[in-house]
Amino acid sequence: MYYKQNIEKTKKNQIVDAMKKYSYDMTIGAASQPEADRKIHALAILCRKLNTQELEKLADVVQHDPLKTKIAKKALGL
Repeated sequence: MYYKQNIEKTKKNQIVDAMKKYSYDMTIGAASQPEADRKIHALAILCRKLNTQELEKLADVVQHDPLKTKIAKKALGL
């Protein structure tokens, strides 16, 4: 079981590593530089771990469904 999970994880990492990399200039609203750095780091993790469809759905929920967003924040302890 562990071996199978490890192989699947390795395959997923290889796919992510094989993807082309693109650079963007972004402006992040934050109270300080360290806060902006933390936000961009969190966004980078989301981009690595979620596929395009998942990211789009997450953005849609956050933007248009305050109840689901509130429930998610509560589940995260925020």
